[in-house]
Amino acid sequence: MVSLFSQSFIFSQKVFISVNSFDFSGVEPHLADIIVNEIKSKINESSFHSVVPFEKREDDLIQEFIALDGKFRIKPIQIEHLFGNYKLIVGRLERFSDQYLLTAKLINSITGIQDTEISITGSFENLQSTGVDQLVSEFTSAISKNSLR
Repeated sequence: MVSLFSQSFIFSQKVFISVNSFDFSGVEPHLADIIVNEIKSKINESSFHSVVPFEKREDDLIQEFIALDGKFRIKPIQIEHLFGNYKLIVGRLERFSDQYLLTAKLINSITGIQDTEISITGSFENLQSTGVDQLVSEFTSAISKNSLR
C-alpha cells in the first residue's frame, strides 16, 4: 500500500512532455530540428520534467513495482492516469530576412487546452541559446502555476 501511494505521489509531481517537430517557413528543416533538440535537452535537465517521444508516449512511460514474488515488474502507465501532467509542445520557426521568429505553445495533452504561448524574435544563434532558455523558463513557470490550482 505504501508503495502504491509513493508511486502515485511521484507521478503526480512529475510532468511528462512531448515536443512535436516544429513547422517552418523560409528556413531549412534541419534548423527547426536543431531548435526542437535544444528544447528537449533543456527540459531533460529538469528533475521535475521528462521528455517522452510523441509517437510512443505510452510505451515509454513505464513504472516499476515489486511483485509478490519479490521481482521487479514494469508496466506502461496509462496517459489518463497521469493526473493531467502530460504536456505537448508545438511550434513554428520562420525567417524574415535576417531575423527569425520562434513561436511555441504548451498544450495540456489530456484536455487539449493551451496553457501558454510564447513568441521570440532574433538571430538563429540567439534563438538557439537564450531564446530556448526563455521558452523553457516560460513553460516551466506555466506548469508550476497550473499545478498550484
